[in-house]
Amino acid sequence: MRLRAIGIGTSWGAHAARELAAGPRTELVGLVARGSERSTRLARELGVRLFADPATALIEVQPHLASVAVHESLNVELVSRLLAANCHVLCSHPVASEGSSVRQLATAAAERRLVAATDYTLRLQPAFLMLKEALGRAGNIMRLAIESPASTSVIAVDLAMALLGGVARVRAFRQYPEELAARVAQRPRAFAPTFVLEHRRGGLATINPVTHTDPASAFRLVVSTEHARIEAGLPAGNVDWLSYEGHGRVLRRRLHEGGDPPEPLRVYGDAMRGLTARFVSSCLGETDVHASFEHEAAVSDVWNALRRSAHRGVDVAVEVSVPGL
Repeated sequence: MRLRAIGIGTSWGAHAARELAAGPRTELVGLVARGSERSTRLARELGVRLFADPATALIEVQPHLASVAVHESLNVELVSRLLAANCHVLCSHPVASEGSSVRQLATAAAERRLVAATDYTLRLQPAFLMLKEALGRAGNIMRLAIESPASTSVIAVDLAMALLGGVARVRAFRQYPEELAARVAQRPRAFAPTFVLEHRRGGLATINPVTHTDPASAFRLVVSTEHARIEAGLPAGNVDWLSYEGHGRVLRRRLHEGGDPPEPLRVYGDAMRGLTARFVSSCLGETDVHASFEHEAAVSDVWNALRRSAHRGVDVAVEVSVPGL
C-alpha cells in the first residue's frame, strides 16, 4: 500500500514534498500553502492540488502522513490537528519554543501510535555514521569541539547530545575582541556566543560559531578520545583518524571520503530527502524514528538553557537526558 501524503509549507518543505512525490511507497496528494508563486510552481511541478488550508486537505484527501515546514508559532496547533486526524507528522525545527509543548505532542502521537519526528538532524549522514563507528574502537570521548554556522548552532547541540548524551550544565560566552565592540552592539545576532555543554557522563562539548564555511563541511567536529583524534565534516565531508603511535610515528587514516563537494544548494536538500525517506520507513514500521519529538524536546530544553545563559552571563543547570541514550 502506498501512503497518501501532503506537504504543508513550500520553502524548506519543498525537499520533503519532492521525496514524497518520487518515493515508491508514498503518493503525494496535495500541498498546503498560501498560493505564492513559488508554491504554485511547486504544485505544478509535482502535479498535485494546492490547498489553501490544512482542514480542507485533511477532509478531501485523508492523508496518512504530512510534512510540516511552517513558522514555529503555527506548529503546535497544526501538528495537534494532524495527529487528531491519525496522521503521522514530520515537522521542521523548532516544533515549539518550549520542550514541554513538544512533549505534549509526543504523548498525543504515542497514544495514537503515530510517528512524530523532526527534520533537521545530521545524524543520518554517512560521515556521522562513520564517525560513530570509529568511536567504537577509539575509547571514551574526553572532549568534543564543533565549529558551526552561527544561525544553525542548534544542529550542533543535537550532534553533541547524540555523541555525549544528556546535559547537566551549560554556559554561553559572548566575549569578542574590544575592537569589535561597536559592531557587536549594533548587530548582536551576527556575533553568536560560544556554547559549552557539560554532559551528565562527564564529557565536555564546545560549540564555536564560524562565519565562513564550506556548505559540504559546515559543521566540523573534532573528537578527542583516549586513543585517537577523529575529525569529521558534516553534512557531506571527510572523516579522518589521527593517533600518535609513539617514537615520532603518527597514524593518519581517511575513514570516509566525502567526494567532490556538491553544489551548496544540494547539500541540505539531499540530507532532507534522506530524512524524509527514513520517516516513511518509520511510518511503515520498518525502522525506528530518526529524530523523535522526545529527542526534540530534550534539545529544546538545552537550547533554551543556552539562551538564558547568554542573556544572564551565568552557568545554567539543566539535567536533561537523551531518550534512547
